[in-house]
Amino acid sequence: MPVASFDPSGKPGQWLALFLTTALVVLLLPAVSSAQGIPEQELKFYTQPYTPPPPVLLQRKVFFVEADVVVRDAEGHQVAGLQRKDFKVYDDGKEQAITQFVVERAAPAVITGKSSSSSSAAANPSSPPGEQPRFIALFFDDRSTPFPDLRHAQLAAEKFVSDDLHPGDNVGVFTASGASTQDFTTDRKKLLQAIESLHVHTLGTPAFPPSPCTVHPLGPYAAYLMLYNADTQVRQLYLCQSNSQPSSLPPGAAHAPMALPPPSQPELDYQARAVLSSAELISQSILGSLDALTAHLAEMRGRRVLVLISSGFFTSPLARTIDEATENALHANIVVNAMDAEGLNAPNSAPEAYSPFAPPESTFEKQLQSGQRNEVEDVMAELARDTGGTFFHNNNDLASGLQEMTAVPEVSYRLGFSPANLRDDGRFHNLKVKVTAPGSFAVRARRGYYAPTNASQRAQSKLDRFNEEVLKADTIEEIRAQVGAQAGRLPSGKTGFQISLRMDARELGLHKSHGRSMDELSLVTALFHNTKFVAGEIGLVDMALGKKSLENLTKRGINATIVLQAPEGTYRLRVVIEDLNNGKMFATTQSASIP
Repeated sequence: MPVASFDPSGKPGQWLALFLTTALVVLLLPAVSSAQGIPEQELKFYTQPYTPPPPVLLQRKVFFVEADVVVRDAEGHQVAGLQRKDFKVYDDGKEQAITQFVVERAAPAVITGKSSSSSSAAANPSSPPGEQPRFIALFFDDRSTPFPDLRHAQLAAEKFVSDDLHPGDNVGVFTASGASTQDFTTDRKKLLQAIESLHVHTLGTPAFPPSPCTVHPLGPYAAYLMLYNADTQVRQLYLCQSNSQPSSLPPGAAHAPMALPPPSQPELDYQARAVLSSAELISQSILGSLDALTAHLAEMRGRRVLVLISSGFFTSPLARTIDEATENALHANIVVNAMDAEGLNAPNSAPEAYSPFAPPESTFEKQLQSGQRNEVEDVMAELARDTGGTFFHNNNDLASGLQEMTAVPEVSYRLGFSPANLRDDGRFHNLKVKVTAPGSFAVRARRGYYAPTNASQRAQSKLDRFNEEVLKADTIEEIRAQVGAQAGRLPSGKTGFQISLRMDARELGLHKSHGRSMDELSLVTALFHNTKFVAGEIGLVDMALGKKSLENLTKRGINATIVLQAPEGTYRLRVVIEDLNNGKMFATTQSASIP
């Protein structure tokens, strides 16, 4: 859907021949802002496509839980034909009444051929009527994934983008470091360029002299066991005091010029703290980027899938951080799938000794390495399990794994219920979905949900009020604003409306913070044909105004121009604006037509 310019001067901006291939577009005109003396960071305007929630959802005044369910039989085939009566849902062991039941079927994959990467719209048409678009976020851990693993994952992702997309799929490439990203798009060429540009961005790990009695350097798992569990066996291993090690170095090693003595106990403690601190820093960076991506993906309107691609990262001291990442995904109804980029490790492959004087790897050291491998995988397994996703590991066919994790189920079931006697305490609730039809079934669904809090309920109530107002036809003038609509032909040749909005800055609920006048406006422009929704945009005006900028906007007002694409016909244009600081609203309905 095309959008037009944002102009704080009050002069209409030129129509842009720009179509939304991503769900979030930042509309900034630095030249115009600069000419009016308003720095870019003081006045921003964001828009994304808007679709009003169904009235039935707005009529619900109680907390509602949805769970997407995939059912497979004993042979692993997806099961179709189930009905509401074939399911039971349990919330913390208590059966709930299923009040929503929707059967969803997949659209066929796009047949691309050799020219698949050369074009976007032709090779990847929009969603079929009635189908929700999908937003697939490929999140590459470029902080802790070794380059060979990352390269293996790159090849798998390139194959997925070239061969395995479905109609309406919007794919984004994101990284833990924030480098080499591409926001959601259907343009395969842009996606392939972003994937090809991926490389490792390490934060650096401490390097210490090798221990003469271990094959592997001190890792975060061993450091954690020493510092948090006071594990004496691990400590003895790295101090060369373990009973499982030879009492002396291999013959000739003691006289070698490069031989090093084992670390002292204070030196080992220092090394352990440094190694663990570095691992925590890397993991916090990855989880922070993952949280930011979850928030961005939550803004997309459609079915949302997040794929975490990593060789694993150590998170044992970060249990609360993992819980928060899971909670955020569950609140946004986002499925997290995880793929272990390391693939299948050959069990008999001997590691290369990092110390030339190390004796053969002891049984205990092998156990430590296996424990560390399990620990760094655990975070991926937990995120996938708790959000209803898939954890793909111990398999070198990453291309098939990525295809499996992003595949649209042939048939899935969306179950919804309003929990009985729910308290607004933010507590986690375990969900269990069972199939009561005869047979043996495997059920995949989200593991649970978090109850709302009083604050989140108030925020949802405000959002519901805003969405309800979009569906009405009344007039509210708590904010002074003017609306104009001009029919015309877009640069694409299609028809639509140019919607001009002017808001009086003197009416806003600006508040002072750090010497600036702060406020946010939420606005929706929506077209209806009779009672049927046709097109819409939702925008956010973010203000952090200095004194001069405030004076300019007070004189000229805040002006925005939005373009809505629509065929010829007569429409009802609905515009709703809300000041998020004081809750005041403006709402109006106008007739508009394209001859």
